[in-house]
This record gives sequence, structure tokens and C-alpha cells, in this order.
Amino acid sequence: MPALFPTTRWSLIRSSAGGNDAQADAALAELCRAYWYPVYAFIRARGSPADEAQDLAQDFFVHLLTRRFFASAQPEGGRFRAFLAVSLKNFLSDQTERRGAQKRGGGVTMVPIDLTGAEERFSHEPVHAETPERIFDRQWALAVVGQAYDQLREALDREGRGNLFQHLQSFLPGGGDPPDSANLTRELGMTENAIKVTVHRLRRRYRELLRANVSHTLSDPAKVDDEIRFLLSSLSKAY
Repeated sequence: MPALFPTTRWSLIRSSAGGNDAQADAALAELCRAYWYPVYAFIRARGSPADEAQDLAQDFFVHLLTRRFFASAQPEGGRFRAFLAVSLKNFLSDQTERRGAQKRGGGVTMVPIDLTGAEERFSHEPVHAETPERIFDRQWALAVVGQAYDQLREALDREGRGNLFQHLQSFLPGGGDPPDSANLTRELGMTENAIKVTVHRLRRRYRELLRANVSHTLSDPAKVDDEIRFLLSSLSKAY
């Protein structure tokens, strides 16, 4: 069953804040699913231990929608990414007061965040040479790229071509080293030329999905190329 909302769209998040509880819960769950790790990594990089970072990340997402910020907020610089980063910094700046007023079990519905493997992922962050801001930006970029991969894989699964994605995903940007062409033609039962055509189409679909995901986080779709350049730059500074 598809989610009520596509991967975090700025306009839908804002509109959901003024809607009924079911809409707000659905939007918040989608927001947490897509972008919890950049928030978690930022909090950890600021020095919070793992258990506290988990609580703070949870509280932060609850706080955003229970305060209905999205109903009237304008995205920082037209970018939801920047708005979320600024909101997180503001939240952490007075976390003591806020968390003292909003205890566990205080009438706030907890948001399910899958934190499995979070510390394993964070252990690979070069925190000794990176600012929390750069870690946030890089993990945001990875989240956006990962969404496009997941959406393309799910689309091919629905088309009954999931096996094709498994064999050809390495040809997508950042997908790693492509397999040996001879083995590939044998395993897929396709000619080399047919594989090249298929890879070209997969790359085009991937680019379309990536651009769509990025555009949903902007107030001005004309800035998609600028945002993609920013994301690529964030990834290139990884290590």
C-alpha cells in the first residue's frame, strides 16, 4: 500500500500541519523515515551520546509538527533541507528547557524511527575532521540519492524486472564497479547492445526520480540544478 505522502515534499509537509491528525501522523512518519539519520548524525556529532541522540531526534520530529511550524514557515533560502537544519539547531539550543517540559508519556505520540544500525553507520563518520553541519549535508545528500535508488528498484520490482535492477544497478551513478560484460550477457540472456540500451534507460529514469525528489524539497523548482550540484559537492567532500 503506498504511503499517504510521497517522500518529504515541502508543500505537503506544510499543508499536513494544518490538517487532521491522521494526515499529520502520516506526514511525520514519512519525514522520520526519510531524514531521521541526517538529524541523528548531526546530534551525535555535537557530542550527545547514542541514547540521548535517539531521544532528541525523536523529540525533534514530534516538536516540529506538534508546534505546527510547517503551516506558516517559509523554507530557508527556498530549501527544506536548510529549514530543517536551522530548526534543529534552534531546537538543540534550548533542549534542556524543552525536554523538561515534554517528558516521555506526556501525551505526545511517539514517532517510530528505525534506529537499527545507526551507531554502526555513525562509527564511519569522520567526526574528527568534519563539522556537524557538513555531516548533516552529506547524510542528507545520501538520503536523497538513496530514495531515487529505492524508488527505481521498487518500480522495476512492480514491473517484474527486479532481477534486472540487481544486475545493472552498478551502472547507475555511484553504483560501484560494473560487472564483467561477458558474465552479464550470459546471466541476463541479453546482447551487449541490448544491455547498453537498458542501462541508458535506467540512468534516465534514475535522473528523473532524483530531480523529482530534489524538486519536492524546494520552493522554486528552477533551483533543482543548483541543489543537485550542492548535493554532489557534499558527497565529494565525504573523506
